[in-house]
Amino acid sequence: MEPFRSPAPPVKKGLAAMALAAAARAGRAALFGPVAQCVGKVVCGLGKTPTWCMPNIPPSELGPLPSSTLQRPLVFVHGWHTHIERFGAIGEKLTEKGRNGGRMGYVQQGLFFSDPHCQQPLANPGPDTLVFVSVLTSSRMAPDEAQPELSQNLAAIKKLTGQEVVDVTAFSMGGLATRLFLDQNEDHGIGKLLFIATPQQGAGLAGLSLGLLDAKARGWDTEWLLVGKDVREEDRRALEWLRPSSEPRADLNSRWPQQRERVEAVLHLGAASRTTVGTKFGWPGKGDGLVPLASLALEGLPVEVLQDQTSKHGELIQSPEVYLRMRDYFGWS
Repeated sequence: MEPFRSPAPPVKKGLAAMALAAAARAGRAALFGPVAQCVGKVVCGLGKTPTWCMPNIPPSELGPLPSSTLQRPLVFVHGWHTHIERFGAIGEKLTEKGRNGGRMGYVQQGLFFSDPHCQQPLANPGPDTLVFVSVLTSSRMAPDEAQPELSQNLAAIKKLTGQEVVDVTAFSMGGLATRLFLDQNEDHGIGKLLFIATPQQGAGLAGLSLGLLDAKARGWDTEWLLVGKDVREEDRRALEWLRPSSEPRADLNSRWPQQRERVEAVLHLGAASRTTVGTKFGWPGKGDGLVPLASLALEGLPVEVLQDQTSKHGELIQSPEVYLRMRDYFGWS
């Protein structure tokens, strides 16, 4: 199988294409700049931080649902800007009453921790521990930056548990990092793979965020809108993967059939309960508020749309409907 390769350098454009590209950049700046500058001054005058800038993790609704006994280790892979605390609810559910090792392990750079911030080492980890979260050293990493750390963490989990095959639930852009791992590792050791809200075809909001960064670079005061989603210049590489016209993601997608053959089964869960910026011209449509429904698709990839009408993108990982579907898909008892 051909290994992952970086996209070829862009072909030199003619004067007409360069003029159109310059006009598009100027248009984005003209659109985003004045609006962001005006709103930013209002917010600064109020001297308050918008409440939506703060992580808001709702209480768990998984308590009354049936418990689960795993058949083999399960690894959660988080996405871009994911608050690792969001995995706490499903981790507690899977390890309640001492099941599946009685605790969830957070794995970073091949080491095991008991907390989502990877500050407290996990005491006496052993082969009975079956629930893990692979934690990157930075949630701002692009998939090609995240893949080596994911590979390191998976290897550590297999060594600890003595299992050659693990199941994986990949959330959001974590799905792209997982696919990149499959792309580059023939002896991958992943059994069943579950995607949750992975932007296989990109996210329109990534293109808008890049427009804001471009406007900021040209001197417009877009800082307030960028802070609203905590987007910085260091996020540009990840946003390039997420934008609808991403070349590295298109390159990865071109080898999806080979990636699919390397797992036992694959399923994609997504939501369509919220108006979401689309991937074509930013036209709004159905999605989870961040990833449009149309972006979940890959050739031959089964996609199921959740009936959950309350959870937005970041909350899907703790949705009761997602948990029950995981029990059925992974064959938990």
